[in-house]
Amino acid sequence: MFYCLLFRGLEEDENELLNVSPHTINYASDHTRDQIIQVVNAVWDDGLYITFGVLPSIIISSSSMNYRTDRCLETIRHVKTSPVLFLWMRAKDLNLPHILGAKYAVAFSIASTPGFEALDLSYVLLRFMDKYIREADCDRFKLLSLSYRLGPSATFGVLVFDRRLRSAYQQAWIKSRLDSRYHSRRFDLPLSTWPNRNITLRTPKEVKKLMMAVRALVQV
Repeated sequence: MFYCLLFRGLEEDENELLNVSPHTINYASDHTRDQIIQVVNAVWDDGLYITFGVLPSIIISSSSMNYRTDRCLETIRHVKTSPVLFLWMRAKDLNLPHILGAKYAVAFSIASTPGFEALDLSYVLLRFMDKYIREADCDRFKLLSLSYRLGPSATFGVLVFDRRLRSAYQQAWIKSRLDSRYHSRRFDLPLSTWPNRNITLRTPKEVKKLMMAVRALVQV
């Protein structure tokens, strides 16, 4: 089973891009999206520990599937070690619906373990905000919208940000020009990974897989 939050309705012929059957998909609501955005944008004020205790339950609130949401030593250790791939873009490069103030987009894939998908997604969303706000001298960019697909082996998504992500985007772009390991030649995009030196997701095959998911999520 899969659990999706989409920018728009998924066309029948696009299920193949997500590699799923329409009968195996649960959809999250726009209300869920609004709640996620509110919590994620509050991480700088409320802290990572507190928001991580709230967000997983919000993410699965529209799902009929069984995901873990408990915050304990086991789950915290797990999410901190789950490999993540990021592709950095400008919002205008994607065929997004109109999102007021959208300037940047970051696509991601998480190598998830079955049952931990909501926890993995929550941690990535919250840590991304916390990490890059700190690295941008506390310039508090905002998450404006998001789309994702939770699956049993991987979670894919797209995050849309305002202009204040500029500093983090530029750092990723400069790094990609100085070190080819952080550049996708096929798509000419900066990429990064958590952990930073992880190579399992930094391959042309995994980058292509992520871009195919992006195509389905935003109808590029």
